[in-house]
Amino acid sequence: MQIDHVHFYVEDASKWCNWFQRNLSFCSLATEINQHTHTEIITSGEIQFRLSSPLNIDSPVANFLQSHPPGVVDIGVVVDDVAGVVDRVISSGGKILQPIHDYQGIKSAKIAAWGTLSHTLLEKNSLFSNSLFSNNEIESNFPEQSIYLGIDHLVLNVPQGKLSQVAQWYQQIFHLQPQQEFLIKTENSGLCSQVMVHPTTGFQIPINEPTSSNSQIQEFLDLNHGAGIQHLALRVQDIIQMVAKVKGEEINFLQVSPGYYQNLALKPDLPLNSEEFASILEQNILIDWQAENSRSLLLQIFTQPIFSQPTFFLELIERRCSPEKGAIPHQGFGAGNFQELFATMEQEQLRRRG
Repeated sequence: MQIDHVHFYVEDASKWCNWFQRNLSFCSLATEINQHTHTEIITSGEIQFRLSSPLNIDSPVANFLQSHPPGVVDIGVVVDDVAGVVDRVISSGGKILQPIHDYQGIKSAKIAAWGTLSHTLLEKNSLFSNSLFSNNEIESNFPEQSIYLGIDHLVLNVPQGKLSQVAQWYQQIFHLQPQQEFLIKTENSGLCSQVMVHPTTGFQIPINEPTSSNSQIQEFLDLNHGAGIQHLALRVQDIIQMVAKVKGEEINFLQVSPGYYQNLALKPDLPLNSEEFASILEQNILIDWQAENSRSLLLQIFTQPIFSQPTFFLELIERRCSPEKGAIPHQGFGAGNFQELFATMEQEQLRRRG
């Protein structure tokens, strides 16, 4: 199982197509227009986003936006056996939104997931196939190399008490395995999280549930009117350079508390020289590393919400390792980073509420 594309519903597909091109170096791949919906398809390397907006009230996007803020509605995933996944969904009592369909040798189907989220299933040989789209205007001027290594993970927020059920569903349907667990607390609220990982491809989907009614996870659920994708992480080669490149009037990042860096500076095993640490502090990047391998670094930064409601944001992530032969990058998530992110988002939530 691996990601093929991520589909957003937005008010204005052209506007957001231009936004991703202008701010995050995406390229336009195709435009698809039918009687009721306008879709822009953009790409950078292996990453492909679909951005759909309504042309009239008959559009499913119009119906969605009447009850939900803009955001991710579908994650297209490549699987080895579409029919096998569909059979498991039916056996579990799940819902098939689109039955198995074979178009020009590409087998696909769509299943309901959680809240308004669905998964489009694609056979393995259909990865990034342009033949999925008809009546498109295809652009051909792409940079030879993307600034992104791919989508690192997507985070799914679910109602309190549903975390175990949702994790078990992903294990049953897609054979994802439970990895790290987190219980994050502040003086005001908290969350529980279970990271689910595909054992072969490394596909990761952390699943969060709130532990209190005032948690920012609960705020998401209230504003989103149910479960959904809270953020998506873009993996980069050099996060310091990337943040300096994209930071501007249209992209603002969450501000980390000074105490976070003061505590890091006191650690004797900090695997950064003074110049690197100063650059990371200046850019407000979170840092974590594994005790058994201090050169295996996890570097993360999070944008402010990009849509009108505080329900979706982006993450830039770098998984760095030492240059020694056989060295493995940091594959998981650090509790320190997770704690700081939650605390920072909670402060943003309190500011919004005045």
